[in-house]
Amino acid sequence: MTFTKPSLGTALGAAALIVAVAGTGAPAAAAKLINGSLIKAGTVTGKQIRDGSVTLSDLSASARTAGPRGEQGATGATGATGATGEQGEQGEPGVAGVSAYEVVTQTTSVAAGGTGTAAAVCPAGKVALGGGGRWLSGLTTDPAASYPARAIRGQFGGLQALTDPTSSLADVWVVSGANSTDAAVELRAWVTCATAS
Repeated sequence: MTFTKPSLGTALGAAALIVAVAGTGAPAAAAKLINGSLIKAGTVTGKQIRDGSVTLSDLSASARTAGPRGEQGATGATGATGATGEQGEQGEPGVAGVSAYEVVTQTTSVAAGGTGTAAAVCPAGKVALGGGGRWLSGLTTDPAASYPARAIRGQFGGLQALTDPTSSLADVWVVSGANSTDAAVELRAWVTCATAS
């Protein structure tokens, strides 16, 4: 004898009949009588499945396989500007610099056969950064001596005497030499001065 699976309509009709006959205990009884073997393949569609009743565990392994990766979405809108950060700590004081740069010169005439000295003095409050000197005419040799010094100033700020400089306190540049010609020759000294802070 051949047994044909009832259609979904037939199965549902039978379940309704059981509910009508059995009363409130019918759902439990219907669950025991109706199972997947009694429902014809392809007769249950999405319309017959209650929304939210199927979970991931109800799906087969093949149905759980992830699909291909979708295209990248459009760039989102620019976010709002963040709050201003706290002010950083104050940095360490910088290295002392120089300002009010200037070059001072002083020229002296050395008699024929004599020796002479020229001293270029920085204005009061400035220090010597460097200096030098030369004969302006008649001699091609360099002056015999060229060195920094410290000025000892008189009552009104004028140069009274020279002394050896200490540390960076030099404020004079001194040059000296002998005139070996038979005519007077000028000897010039120069000093680069600046205010050190």
